Amino acid sequence: MAQPRFTLLELVQQVCSELGVNRPTYVVGNDDPQVSQMLALLNRLGRDLVRQFDWQRLLKEHTFTTVDSQSLYDLPDDWERQVPQTEWDRSSHWPLVGPASSQQWQLYKSGIISQGPRIRFRINSGGFEIFPATGGYDLVFNYISSSWIIAADASTRRVYASDDDTCVFDDSLMVAGLKALWKAAKGLDASFDMADFRTTLEQCKAQDRSAPTLSLARQP
Repeated sequence: MAQPRFTLLELVQQVCSELGVNRPTYVVGNDDPQVSQMLALLNRLGRDLVRQFDWQRLLKEHTFTTVDSQSLYDLPDDWERQVPQTEWDRSSHWPLVGPASSQQWQLYKSGIISQGPRIRFRINSGGFEIFPATGGYDLVFNYISSSWIIAADASTRRVYASDDDTCVFDDSLMVAGLKALWKAAKGLDASFDMADFRTTLEQCKAQDRSAPTLSLARQP
C-alpha cells in the first residue's frame, strides 16, 4: 500500500523547518509574501517535473469513436503530450500510421493515390486529426497528463488550490526542489540543494517503474 504523501501545508511546513524560517498555519490565501512565493515556486516545480519524464502516475489512456466526415477530435483536457507509438485502431487491430508531417498530410489529402486500409494521424490545431475521415472506428492512444495535483476528493488539477491537496511526486523530491528554487530566488547559494534535487530526481526516475531483464547471451 502506497504511503500517504505530504499535503501542500505539510510540504511547505517541512521546507520552512529545514530552512529555519517561520512555519505557516495555512498556505492558500496567505498574504505573507514568503508563503505566496513558496506556493508559486511549488506550482512551477510541479509543471517542470511533468515535462521532465513520462511518469507512470501521469500515464493515461484515451479512447474515442470516429464520426463520418469528422477528421479533427478534441484532445483530453489534461493532455500534456503524446506517448509515441501508442495510437491504435482497435476496430481493425492495426496501429495508426503517423504522426504525419505537413508534407505527408497534403499528399494524403491532395494526391491522386492516397487512400488505404490504414488510418493516418497527426496532432494538429490542438486536436487529434485523422485521415480518412471515416466513422465507426474505435481509436486509442496513451498520453501524459498535465494534472499532477490530487485533491481530497481524488479529482486532479494542474495547480495547488487547497492546503490539503497532495501531488503525484515524491515528498523528498518536492522538498529538495522547493528548497533549491527558494534559495535561488533569494539570491542565496543553492548549489548544494540543486545537486541534492538532481540526485533525488534521477533516483525517482529510476524507481518510477520496473525494468526489463537484459540478457548477455548472443542474440540470433
